[in-house]
Amino acid sequence: MTGIYVFSEDPRLAAELVTTAAALADEVHVVCVGVDAARTLTGTGAASVVVLEDRGATGGARPEAYVAALAGLVRDRGADLLLVGATVSGWEVAARVAALLDSALVSEASVVTSLPDGAWQAERVMYAGGAVQTETWSGTAVVTVAAGRAVAAAAPGSASPVEVVAVDVDTRVRVVSRTARVRAGVDLASAARVVCVGMGLAEPGDLALAGDLADALDAELACTRPVAEDRGLLPTERYIGISGAHVHPDLYVGLGVSGQVQHTVGFRDAKVVVGINTSPTAPLFAVCDYALVGDVHEIVPLEKNPKLQECRQVIEDIGGASKLLVFYFFKPTRQYLQQLAEQMELNCVFLESGLSDAEFDERKRKFNTDDACTVAFCQTDAVKEGHTLLGTENVPCHTTLFLENTYS
Repeated sequence: MTGIYVFSEDPRLAAELVTTAAALADEVHVVCVGVDAARTLTGTGAASVVVLEDRGATGGARPEAYVAALAGLVRDRGADLLLVGATVSGWEVAARVAALLDSALVSEASVVTSLPDGAWQAERVMYAGGAVQTETWSGTAVVTVAAGRAVAAAAPGSASPVEVVAVDVDTRVRVVSRTARVRAGVDLASAARVVCVGMGLAEPGDLALAGDLADALDAELACTRPVAEDRGLLPTERYIGISGAHVHPDLYVGLGVSGQVQHTVGFRDAKVVVGINTSPTAPLFAVCDYALVGDVHEIVPLEKNPKLQECRQVIEDIGGASKLLVFYFFKPTRQYLQQLAEQMELNCVFLESGLSDAEFDERKRKFNTDDACTVAFCQTDAVKEGHTLLGTENVPCHTTLFLENTYS
């Protein structure tokens, strides 16, 4: 192997491609246009940063003008692969380089693999996410890879050597001016967390509810296409789908989203998908990591309910010094308390309806006898089922907290 070369006019995407290439080969080289781009790429850990510099220094050249020079570089250095960022410019660059090299072209690869026999394999999504195509080839190829497939490479404390190569560029088309497109100021493609509104939550007053959740999660607010184009409740820049934004967040939360394939293809690379819908058969649930069947108007406000915030504060104040009994009334409250317990790394028990007598007694015993177990969350329905609550006279409780009206 002589190494993999990567190219993108977007330095952030080029850094991601370095990570992808590093998993396939020991030697990765980044190719960029202009010294300014090189400065941001020397910390990626690449074997070298190759700068294509316009020999004529005419200025205004587009990335596409360097196609012949890039193809020549790949050919002369015997690169195994050329990975190109899947952008508007990248698509054209990749296709033209592949034509000049008379090599294979794989577009929009989601996974690239090196096979034991020296061949290559790639997977790419087709039919709006309805199928995955697998392609294999031998020899040099050009592969486009979309943003969000990998974390940008970073090698603090090291700097890749920079090689400047003077090249002739195609000057028939030049950029003479640029005018920024006026947008609503949202960059969904780089959002780490996204809260998406569907038609099940498409009344004007519902947006405030979704916005509150987005604020609480430090997330961007997005929507499905009908919410933007049919109802006009959010700008079209905010809709996710096959013809809209494609996002790659750590967390996607769908509120009242049915989950048609035209929408789900837009977030298929999300790491964690959460769906809230009143219908248990919503197609979104088929692609969810966590599915909550219920009314968004009841579940979402739990995050900001003052009683629940008080519960968090009481637990923090106690700090494990003594025991706390927390009584709650509504089943959806349990979801918040479970999340709260995980966030605060609590050693706790849940005493809830539906437990067998043996299970209830075992959890009660743990709370009474295990000094490390400091919190018991008890659903009041458990009392109605005939269970005896904890004998508080035998447990040194700091306080007893009742979570009433958690939807008010």
